[in-house]
Amino acid sequence: MPNVLTQLFSRFRQAPLAIKTSIYLLLGYSLYALLLGGLAPWVIKSQTPKQLQQLLGRQASLGDISINPFLLRVRLDNFALQESDPQQVFMSFTQLELELAFWRSLTQGAIAIDHIHLAYPQVKLQRLASKNGQAQFNFSDILAHLEAKQTPQAEATEDASELPRVIARDIRVTEGKFAYMDKIANTELSYDKLNFSLQALDTKAYSLSLPEDENKPVLAKDANRYALSLTGSDNGQLQTQGQFQLQPLEITGELQLAKISLLPFWPFADGLIAAKLSDGELSFQSQYQLKQQQDQLHYSTHKGRFILENLLFSDQQQARVKLPLLALDNIRVDGDNQSVDIDELALQGLWADARLDKQGLDLQQLF
Repeated sequence: MPNVLTQLFSRFRQAPLAIKTSIYLLLGYSLYALLLGGLAPWVIKSQTPKQLQQLLGRQASLGDISINPFLLRVRLDNFALQESDPQQVFMSFTQLELELAFWRSLTQGAIAIDHIHLAYPQVKLQRLASKNGQAQFNFSDILAHLEAKQTPQAEATEDASELPRVIARDIRVTEGKFAYMDKIANTELSYDKLNFSLQALDTKAYSLSLPEDENKPVLAKDANRYALSLTGSDNGQLQTQGQFQLQPLEITGELQLAKISLLPFWPFADGLIAAKLSDGELSFQSQYQLKQQQDQLHYSTHKGRFILENLLFSDQQQARVKLPLLALDNIRVDGDNQSVDIDELALQGLWADARLDKQGLDLQQLF
């Protein structure tokens, strides 16, 4: 056997340079694939929960991780971060996948990402009983843990460096869930089917307007398009979509709220209004624009419509005020002029049960 190895080594030394170079490259690439595709996932899977517990003071778990060294794709499966009570989950996701675009990075001189996909994320936030007059949340211990681990640092100097160029073909969040429980107001907000997409991200693109001080810039009409939608437990829906650019900052889009029940929000008004809201829905839509010019932010909205439907206020015993419909049409807000314009107001079916005595109108005591 030693003679065979000696002969192979002797032949390798006598081989042409191109063959030896190819063998070196093949061995190096094989070692790269073994380390990145085999060893790295095992190390990350075993160390991630430990490092997160040291960093955040919470238990964490990671089901699996895989790395494709050829596509530069990383996939994390079944991640969860526990509450301070390890029996409850604070946040989790089923799968997170990231794929880099190596050749696009070389050809375009940018940090290039092919896609980032986050599937079935869940977050549960809670406002707890206040301590020492300060609001406490179920993540307050994480902030305290991070603050305790910080080391004193010198004052940061102003960083004049420009924003690096980052491009991403597709960023997407699918089927997310968000829940907020307020134990002080005794109410809970729950939103399912949270979906978000960001297409053709380019932090350097001029997607909405062109600056005057650039030499022949190109308008990237398809860059930086976003869309967000979610559905509440009452089947109310929120949708927004639009486009943005970062330098200079500019955002345009459209917002729609459809059939949002007011009942889960009314406990936040406890102590301010004595009347009880028994029913009511809100719908709203508007187009909006935010633009930075000469270090100032300018904002405006137009084509706005605001609707309140089926409002019902009662005291502890019976209905006192009913309003089937309140609609405001063609609402326009101009931040520069500090003005709000409304073209039309419609009020239908207002009904009130009021009593007038020597002490005045009893509805005043409810509102």
